[in-house]
Amino acid sequence: MTTNILLFSGGRGTKNLLNASIENIKECEFNLNIIVNGLDDGASTGRIRYLLNEETHGISDFLKVIVSLSQETHLVEAFNRRFPFYNDIEDERKTEENLKEFISGEAPLEIINDISLEDAQISIIKSGIKVFIEYFETNSIKLSLSDFKIGNIIFATEIIKSGYNFSKAIDSFCKIMQIDKFGVKIIESCETPAYLCGILKQGIFLPNEASVVLSRTSDYIEDIYQLDKSLTGEEIREICSLEKDQKKKYLSSIETSFFASNKALNAIRESDVIVFGAGTPFSSLLPSLSIKGMYDSIASNNCPKILIANLKKETENFYSVNQLIKDVIKFLSRSTNDYADPKLMVNHLIVAKDIFKNLDENHITYDTDKILEEFPWMKIIEANILDSKNIYHHDGQKLKDVILKIGNEY
Repeated sequence: MTTNILLFSGGRGTKNLLNASIENIKECEFNLNIIVNGLDDGASTGRIRYLLNEETHGISDFLKVIVSLSQETHLVEAFNRRFPFYNDIEDERKTEENLKEFISGEAPLEIINDISLEDAQISIIKSGIKVFIEYFETNSIKLSLSDFKIGNIIFATEIIKSGYNFSKAIDSFCKIMQIDKFGVKIIESCETPAYLCGILKQGIFLPNEASVVLSRTSDYIEDIYQLDKSLTGEEIREICSLEKDQKKKYLSSIETSFFASNKALNAIRESDVIVFGAGTPFSSLLPSLSIKGMYDSIASNNCPKILIANLKKETENFYSVNQLIKDVIKFLSRSTNDYADPKLMVNHLIVAKDIFKNLDENHITYDTDKILEEFPWMKIIEANILDSKNIYHHDGQKLKDVILKIGNEY
């Protein structure tokens, strides 16, 4: 029987694993479902959420997952391109003029002119940008595409065309990237749009997802909160003026309890292997785990539940593998009103056994004795999974093989 693998996307850290999995998926060696949250609100993703009146998820993480699986390499390259940042009115004028000429068919789009795209792919980009611009012009919104990623624009167009049905937008974008035929399912962790904020141990407030991701201090992130709308500038100023305990009390009072999507819960229950992906834990993995219903579905499934240890510190501080396990348990426990048994949350841990050969101050180390002392039920798999070209990245092929071996032996 074909193995059903469920991956909680960790963000950037899952790219190599996804790249390495597509050939096996094509050969029907396993099925892959990926749960992604839509909390991101930085750069053009944040501007799109604002322009769409906050009625949609952030696009960026869904885009990253889909393009990581796509074999349409030239289209992927084009979708990762950004319109230039406007330094002055002249820059804006030149770009807008080129856009008009591109949409009318009079000239190529300069920022992708060096990419060998097929006519059909150029048509997708052309029609997508046209629909995007016209949608906002119809609603009398002045639109600037300064620093917009092309992939985000095309994805946003699918959201608009679907009538703000994000699940349909995922499916249509997967068709554009030609991954729909592989049977991979990209699933919203939650159907309701949400916004992320956080607080550091020293009490510094992180007002949005972008600040959580980009936090580069010697302090730890103590907690994160999910809200049903983004904070206004006035609300941020008021929160920043509070003492730490007051901040936490206020943020807890406005936090919303979100419920996992039925598609996510069903995929978890039907999985033969559940994988918690490496990456940016406080913006990608942990918020998804804390949504209501997640623990009950995970705990009810007697299958391997595998945590992939990160390789590189997210911040200047030492975020240990032990702490990552604690946080997975902490946030999954929040998703249920009943007792949460840690042994039913995660039972396998994959770490890079060769990390100590390449160790520097940016690597996350681990101590198997300490891990087993704190989590005695854990099965630790030490494997040679470092990418030879980048020792801060996993070798996707080797990591995939380890996951499949665990699934087959369980």
